[in-house]
Amino acid sequence: MLAIENYSVQATRREADQQRAEAVKQRAEAVQQRAEAVQQRAEAELRLKNAVKSLLDKGNSIKDVAEMMDVSEEYITNLLPELAPA
Repeated sequence: MLAIENYSVQATRREADQQRAEAVKQRAEAVQQRAEAVQQRAEAELRLKNAVKSLLDKGNSIKDVAEMMDVSEEYITNLLPELAPA
């Protein structure tokens, strides 16, 4: 009888350890997905900044670019702080 009780405790501990390991794995995957999303957002923002700079370099005004993008001029100057008036 004692051997059966020990086995049950050991099995329960193994199961709990497996559940903890699975939870840690899922958390790590969630963190990785979040990091990838942050990286994708940063890359998208960089592409947007480059596109705006390109339009400005072609002679478009901040107002023109804002109208093309259907955003405010403030949005453009916040995107590219170096454009803000001194």
